[in-house]
Amino acid sequence: FPIVMFGVALVALVSPTLGVRRNVARTKAAEQERVGEAIRRARNDRLDGAVRSPGTPPGTLADLVQYDAYLRSIREWPFDFSMVSKSLLFILLGCGSWIGGALAERLLGLLLD
Repeated sequence: FPIVMFGVALVALVSPTLGVRRNVARTKAAEQERVGEAIRRARNDRLDGAVRSPGTPPGTLADLVQYDAYLRSIREWPFDFSMVSKSLLFILLGCGSWIGGALAERLLGLLLD
């Protein structure tokens, strides 16, 4: 029975977030591709010695690299290990209570018979 409870809890935790995770992953990948292309252009301009256009800020390449690092740090899942472990602990508490109650009932049955 506890294994079934863990399975149900896992499905209840993960299934509603699959769509969110898919959207975050898709958006993150698209943005990383866009930023990667901008970094390649800025790098090639620097290496080719191209003169910066008047409207372009001086730190563009460094800013793009920083933004790319930020994008890489974004988690795709809306929860982390501590949230999952806390959820499993609450399930264990419920299972422990249920099993403890069943054992106490058995012991009382044996003592009173």
